[in-house]
Amino acid sequence: MTLCDLCKSIPLDELPSLPSEYYNGRPEWKYIHPFYGPQQTNKPLGFPHWPNIEALRDSAAKCELCDLILSSVDRVIDEICDATEEKLLRYNSSPASLAFDFWIVRRRDGGDGFWVLTHSDDADDIGNHKVSFYLVAAIGICVKEGNPLAPSIIGRPVEENPNSQVILARAVDWVNKCNEHPKCSAGIQPLPSRVIDIGDSNEPCIRLVETSGDSGIYATLSHCWGTSMHLTSTQSSLVARKKGIDFAEMPKTFQDAIIVARAVGIKYIWIDSLCIMQDDGEDWERESANMASVYANSYLTIAATSAKDSSIGCFTPRPPKRYVSIDYKSKEGISGQVLAFLLPIQNEALDDFYITMEEEPLSKRAWALQERVLARRTLHFGKHQMYFECNNGFLGENGLRFEQRYNSVHTPMNSTDHTNPVDSMDSTGPASGKPLLGSVNAKLNPILNHWHELLWAYGPRKLTKDSDKLPAISGLARIFSERLNDQYMAGLWRNSLIEGLLWQGLRVHQVPEYRAPSWSWASVDGIPAAGLTENWEPLATIIDCHVEVKGSNPFGEVKSGWIKIQAPLEPLFLDERIDPDGEGVPYSRNPKVRTEKGHPEGEYSRFDVNLIEGTVKDAADLVEGLKNVKIFALILAKEATTPDQDGLFIYHSLIVSPTVDGGQTMRRLGFVIQDEGTLGGCDSLDPSVERPVIMLV
Repeated sequence: MTLCDLCKSIPLDELPSLPSEYYNGRPEWKYIHPFYGPQQTNKPLGFPHWPNIEALRDSAAKCELCDLILSSVDRVIDEICDATEEKLLRYNSSPASLAFDFWIVRRRDGGDGFWVLTHSDDADDIGNHKVSFYLVAAIGICVKEGNPLAPSIIGRPVEENPNSQVILARAVDWVNKCNEHPKCSAGIQPLPSRVIDIGDSNEPCIRLVETSGDSGIYATLSHCWGTSMHLTSTQSSLVARKKGIDFAEMPKTFQDAIIVARAVGIKYIWIDSLCIMQDDGEDWERESANMASVYANSYLTIAATSAKDSSIGCFTPRPPKRYVSIDYKSKEGISGQVLAFLLPIQNEALDDFYITMEEEPLSKRAWALQERVLARRTLHFGKHQMYFECNNGFLGENGLRFEQRYNSVHTPMNSTDHTNPVDSMDSTGPASGKPLLGSVNAKLNPILNHWHELLWAYGPRKLTKDSDKLPAISGLARIFSERLNDQYMAGLWRNSLIEGLLWQGLRVHQVPEYRAPSWSWASVDGIPAAGLTENWEPLATIIDCHVEVKGSNPFGEVKSGWIKIQAPLEPLFLDERIDPDGEGVPYSRNPKVRTEKGHPEGEYSRFDVNLIEGTVKDAADLVEGLKNVKIFALILAKEATTPDQDGLFIYHSLIVSPTVDGGQTMRRLGFVIQDEGTLGGCDSLDPSVERPVIMLV
């Protein structure tokens, strides 16, 4: 097949851009992506392509580019046809009629190429903005090495066989160019207490060495351990590891990381299972507590991002990709052929999906979060291609490029930029003054806001050992403690305890063994959504608090913890009725709770259990388990519903229950948000009434 005359006429260098006021509504769909704008319009969106789906199908029989576009459009159509009532309810959006007239605009971000749009007949809206169009295809363009267009088009075809020397050369080129960036290379730094000397191609001897305070440059490996057998260092094997390690006996991931490090010219590499003695508790605690400096001072982090365990390696075959050749002439008059290929439409519409790499195995592991956030630059070996991430941005082999990177502790922070919520390494804590204990507002402190955003990413990640919940983020906690100039309290911060206590559990579930007080997000697995708006005020007072850690790491495992707090306390009554069909809201299977004087319908509770993905029986079991349990609303804060604070407030409370010890010692069961009607005229809110003092454990 060749190209049709219409595709040949696409002005790749002169395509119009999509106006910035159009934005994606972040739907749950994979292929259905509406863009909202100030008004619904049938005006031209860009370069006109085929006027209807029939014309596109007819042309696709003869034109390779039309066929490529059609393959994406058909996925959109299939998802619309598969839009069951259950999905419409769960996704809270309803794709209506697409016009299937096709228009082409320049790719908004991420590299060279274009988008294919169609007008919308939807009546769906967000505020005053209507659905204006849908993205139905995204096309990237790249060129082969040696192509005369290579200087202006940076993307290259992705090698299906990543063992190719082309891949290593590309990685070395990325690192060398990054060395010119002023804030990316760590340079010569103190070496970790143990590293692996990997020699070079002339002297391939590999051995574990004790550094004794020496300095140098070294690489770090970020990888999934998985369930396969590991090569580790133990008290009994330490001497042997120092004498030498047989390359052939190493897991594939370790071998590949050494190949990459040698190609880049790095003499040492740090691998956790070999550089920490795995059967020595004191050594493990001491070395794991140094993760912040190990990864932050690394010259390069090599991430086996697509490997589920250490047997798979970095160099894994990539899925084959279809390329369509297009004749192209640049603005400078250089002629050649470019290769067009399909881009993942969801990532194009929601470009942070590219950077978060949520579907990659390594991105699902808890320890890997701080390894990525602490690293100055990382070479990611993903499922589809290799990526390079540094403080100047994010690159892919196929030409993907962004100026921002994943959350980092090394790049300047803009408190309004939620794509890259980071803070400068030079920060020294709050600007001035000492706040009231427990009352710092994250919205006014971008460092604290950054911490909350990291918790959102960290909460649902998986651990092999449940007890690692706090140790696996302890490196980041150490850095944030210095920047906030604050004391760490089992995942919360002493100067912002009231806001910290009000984390909202999303898809959370309990863990079988104790690892944190009930008031800490570390006591559950799932997303701890933390942070309030700036229009809130505390209704509670923190009197005192204490956490006892298990070992010497103040950011690691804890034995116990308590918070003595004075706050309004209101009895709650549980509605034992469970609606088997729900009412269309995400948490409708949570039982309702009410106060004595509040509206009799009450308000949906949010107990720290996962009822979003649970069954009606799960909800009934929860109610049954709480039948004879006294529960209370511990009211911690009120929040203005409007910026001008015109007197309308909502109240944020913990749902608490007395412990078996009785008295005023209580534990958290969940949280509830109530307006003034559902809370009612509570006597406990009366300033003249003395508020009880509760011990939260």
